[in-house]
Amino acid sequence: MARVLVTGANGHVGANTVRSLLARGHEVMPVVRQNADVRSLAGLGLAYRYADVMDAEAVRAAAEGCDVIVHTAAVYRTWAKDPDDIVAPSIVGASNIYAAAKAVGAKRVVYTSSVAAVGLSASPDQVRTAAHWNEDARNPYFVAKVRGEQEAIRLSEETGIATIRLCPTYVLGPWDYRITPSTKSLVLGLIDGSGITWKGGVNIVHVADVGEAHARAVDQGEPGGRYIVAGENIEVRQAGALVERLTGVQPRHLAMGRGAAMAAGAVLELLGKLTGKEPQFTRSLAYQVVERYSYYDAEETRRALGLVPKGAEEALRDSIRWLLALGLINRRLSPEVAAALAPEPEWVQAV
Repeated sequence: MARVLVTGANGHVGANTVRSLLARGHEVMPVVRQNADVRSLAGLGLAYRYADVMDAEAVRAAAEGCDVIVHTAAVYRTWAKDPDDIVAPSIVGASNIYAAAKAVGAKRVVYTSSVAAVGLSASPDQVRTAAHWNEDARNPYFVAKVRGEQEAIRLSEETGIATIRLCPTYVLGPWDYRITPSTKSLVLGLIDGSGITWKGGVNIVHVADVGEAHARAVDQGEPGGRYIVAGENIEVRQAGALVERLTGVQPRHLAMGRGAAMAAGAVLELLGKLTGKEPQFTRSLAYQVVERYSYYDAEETRRALGLVPKGAEEALRDSIRWLLALGLINRRLSPEVAAALAPEPEWVQAV
């Protein structure tokens, strides 16, 4: 068993990765920032190591004695007044992680990228694989994922450190305290009325499967390999229909096409810059996702890591149950629906 450093350990993917690593018998060194919210790791009996991935010396000190580094830390936002607030941590963070890995003699890096770096297709018939790259990234988050992963490839070759790159799809499920854009857009927003479905498709993956993929990548997968961690390909409107079936709440649908959505996003983005409040939709995000399909073939991941993913409905259900545990769903659900979506006792105790 390995001593594994996990950056971003208190994040959505990080916290589930930590649990999977512990279940597989690894010794886990969770890295969090000073004064970070660590509720997602409470009760696991772990000793935290403190570092910001932008601080090279702090990362190196945190990595001391570790055999493997699992790098999940990232800025998961699709808009910022200064886009570099999203992009720079991806690139600088990769540089600091590999410098630390080389300094302490770590044998492997498991690097968390995203299907944002793989890209989307204009047709549901065009299913993308790990061989594809997003050559048309415009939204800052998409740019960050492309450039960060490319930097990881360069540094892996330069340092000779074996690297496994994982590209999760739309991740949903428990231990999401900060409420990621995926959870907000595909679950919480559809229920509270602030979100919408749009013409296009997504691949929904359960966060427990993403955590398990990271844990297995510590000692499985071909060095240099890139693996899409995916669940089920599904139309966005169909995902909304599942939310309605689970909760009884009918989501709103964006009837306008890509061009009109981009125009609306541009207006919301301008208002965001003026007010400092993050817009619900932006021109660049509309460009990336409206009338586009995040459909992926992850058969190679299943073969290499032996992972059989859960379906979209289970991921959506568990995400709703988690939000209920947090008390964030304000819509009144029928007693029958509420009973069917009762959170796990462990989740309730954790909040």
